[in-house]
Amino acid sequence: MADFAQSCELQSTVGLGRRRLTAAARDALLTRVKIQRTPLTLLLAGLLAASGACSQQQKPEPEIASSAGEFGYAARFPSALSSERAQLDAYENRAKRFIPKFANYPGELDNPDWAHVLGVAERADQAGRSGSFVARAREVDMVGGFFDDEKEVIGRKVGGAADYAASQKGCKKSGAYGAATGALDKAVKKQLEERLRAHNEAHLYIEENREALGKSNVEKLETQADEISYASYVTNVAVVTIKVRLREMVAQAQDIKSTLERKTKEADAVIADANRSDVDKKAAQESKDAAQKALGDLDTEVNQAQFALEGIEDRIKTLQEQYQQSFDGLTNAIETKMK
Repeated sequence: MADFAQSCELQSTVGLGRRRLTAAARDALLTRVKIQRTPLTLLLAGLLAASGACSQQQKPEPEIASSAGEFGYAARFPSALSSERAQLDAYENRAKRFIPKFANYPGELDNPDWAHVLGVAERADQAGRSGSFVARAREVDMVGGFFDDEKEVIGRKVGGAADYAASQKGCKKSGAYGAATGALDKAVKKQLEERLRAHNEAHLYIEENREALGKSNVEKLETQADEISYASYVTNVAVVTIKVRLREMVAQAQDIKSTLERKTKEADAVIADANRSDVDKKAAQESKDAAQKALGDLDTEVNQAQFALEGIEDRIKTLQEQYQQSFDGLTNAIETKMK
């Protein structure tokens, strides 16, 4: 304010004494005024520029269009909602299976360097919420879910191919079918485990401190690190992600309903059109049946999702508290052994 008042005073002096000042004196005064006003001008310009930059950065990239207007998505929507709720239960059950085991971890180890054991536990906890681990855990969950859903079909094809190859070599009852499907199941699970461990700093730490940890303890610590990291991931990230997805999907429900109703009308028009072929009418009837089924299931699934959302914050809070309490108990037990 002082600079601003002084600037005004100088401008007044210039105006009143214009005839008495030389051109050089006037230029000097005006230059002084401009210099004193410069900080304020620069501040305002900077704020305006920052405001413009912030408004531009608020636009998310990339922009992904909603699929609510697509019939295929709408037809699958009720079952997708059901799957999300089931996944929430599955995550919660997995975490509750791992969390109570933390208390037993120290007793499973044979005279390790406890400072390094603490290092494993702390890194495993942090890994569960780190970007690298989270991205890979989501991938593993997705691939594992796909394999579980399609295991029977894939197993038949792999086992059938193994049996055929054995029969070509003259083996009538080789047992290749069962051996091949069993090996496939174990191989997929093992590879998923290895892919997840590659993004877990606790496993790198174990590898770097094998001698200090004790060779007999390494395998046990690897399992413990897996369980801590996954429990950390589930409680801090996975269940929260489910909450967000459920909210987004419930918000789409009305658009989904409109899409299904529109598809029903379009199918009716094709079925009633005398100029359309029987093949087209059959396809339209199948689409109509799918739309009607989805419409019949939609309200029930949306209501159940809304009910789940009403209590989801408490569920997440309770799970996170159970995890933290158990993890704190583990680290306290390790620190006691370090003394």
